[in-house]
Amino acid sequence: DGLSSALNREFTASFGGEIGRKGYAKATYVRRRTSNLIDDVITRDLGTTTVIKDGVDFGTYDNIEYRNADDSLFREYQALVLQGRYRVTDTWSFSGHWTLQMKNDGNFEGEAANQPGAPSLFGDYPEAFSADRHFPIGRLDDFQRHKVRLWTTYLLDMGRFGALDLSGMLRLNSGLSYSLRANGE
Repeated sequence: DGLSSALNREFTASFGGEIGRKGYAKATYVRRRTSNLIDDVITRDLGTTTVIKDGVDFGTYDNIEYRNADDSLFREYQALVLQGRYRVTDTWSFSGHWTLQMKNDGNFEGEAANQPGAPSLFGDYPEAFSADRHFPIGRLDDFQRHKVRLWTTYLLDMGRFGALDLSGMLRLNSGLSYSLRANGE
C-alpha cells in the first residue's frame, strides 16, 4: 500500500537548424533527476517468518518490505548532445552525434544487467550498513564522459529489386567509471 512509481523530473532544451540545403545540426541539453525510488527495507522491527511447506521446514527468513525512499536516494544526469548530418550527394551522406555527459551521479544504481529494479543496501539493517561506506554519493557505473558515433550511408540503386543501404560506423568511447573495493576478510 502507498507504493508509487519513481519520480523523474527532466528539463530538455534543443536548438538546431539546416546548414545550407544539404545538412543540419542540432544541440540538446538534458537535465534529469530521479527520486522517490523503490527499494527494499529489512529491519529488525519487521520481524521474521518461518517457512514450512508440506511439513518441511525451509528456515526462518527476514521479512522484506518495499517502500519509496525519501530524497536521500537519487540519480542525477546532465548531458549535452550534438548531432548532425551532411548529404554529399542524393545517395551518400555523413551523420554523427556526440554525447558529453557532464553529470551522472547519485547513490542508487537501481538496476543491473538482466535485473531491473535490483534493490540496494539502503534501508537494510541500518545498524550494520552506513551511507558513507555502503551507498555513497558519486558517479554511477554508467558514467561515460564522451560517446561519439560517426557513420556514412550510401544508397545503392538495384533497379527493379529496390535499393540497398551500405553503411559503416566509427564508435569512440571514453572510459567508464569504476570502483575499487576490497572484501573485509
